[in-house]
Amino acid sequence: LQVRSSLIVPVLSQGSLYGLLILHHCLEPHSWEEKEISFAKEIAERLSITLERAKIQLARREDTRRSQVLKDITLKISGALNSEGVFDVAVKEMRRAISCDRVIVYRFDPDWKGRIIAESVDNNYPSALGARVDDPCFADKYVEKYQRGRVQPTADIYQAGLTTCHLQQLEPFEVKANLVAPILHKGKLLGLFVAHQCSGPRDWQQGEVDFFAQVATQVGLALERTDLLEQQNQREEQQRQAKEQLQRRALELLME
Repeated sequence: LQVRSSLIVPVLSQGSLYGLLILHHCLEPHSWEEKEISFAKEIAERLSITLERAKIQLARREDTRRSQVLKDITLKISGALNSEGVFDVAVKEMRRAISCDRVIVYRFDPDWKGRIIAESVDNNYPSALGARVDDPCFADKYVEKYQRGRVQPTADIYQAGLTTCHLQQLEPFEVKANLVAPILHKGKLLGLFVAHQCSGPRDWQQGEVDFFAQVATQVGLALERTDLLEQQNQREEQQRQAKEQLQRRALELLME
């Protein structure tokens, strides 16, 4: 670059080094004066302030977008007529909302083993639907944490200290990073809402984590609503059958 002399000052963002502001003299060596150094520092400081302002504006726009997406997903979930419909809408809409490679619902059996009962996955990666995942350590180490609402983002499964058993369960589905939130139904841990990134590690942003947890909460609430609908449908069916039985009996009496 034909550089003969340079002045380098840091550009900071949220207290961390974002980059460098660099001035070059290429024609000849240059002895930098104090006023030039001070001016370069001031420009770098103003650049840092501008970066902070831009990040805040982007974060606000993203929060607004996610709020609208959360509203849309909640409406779609609430329109489902049964639990299968709730899960199907949740995985499809969430994968679209956060642009990940796979979203699943993992439902527990009474012994805290279970299987994947709903999935939305990119065509480039294997399907996990119906797969059983038996983690012998889950009941002892994690049930209580997820029962209390734990949401766990993992940027790189190979750098997260996971057990060999856990890694072996994830590797067939090409998982590189995941995000896990509990699905609570009437205060009990029903299953897990899980996002997978298969293309590579992913640094989950706090806004994504919060949004994911909110949708998982809405899934649990929607399940309670579908329970009420199913109970209502059962009562209506029982009433219909009782009415038909009375009508048949009345017809038999008339015929007699």
